[in-house]
Amino acid sequence: MNVPLLLGGVGATLVFGVVLLVFEARESRTGIWFSKPIAAAGFIACALGFGALESNYGIAILVGLCLSWLGDVLLI
Repeated sequence: MNVPLLLGGVGATLVFGVVLLVFEARESRTGIWFSKPIAAAGFIACALGFGALESNYGIAILVGLCLSWLGDVLLI
């Protein structure tokens, strides 16, 4: 387990999740484009922090999270 990467992922998700909510309330498309991908990337960082690359199951979860990130970006 990579604790700094894990904590960074959690922190990024929390901080940019709140930032995203602020930009959503202000209806700022630029702010949403900025904050949503970073908030979603926090999930990927958490998976890597937990050692997702060390097992086939972890790799499958990581691929799913990456596709989810891509979907978030395409839905903006």
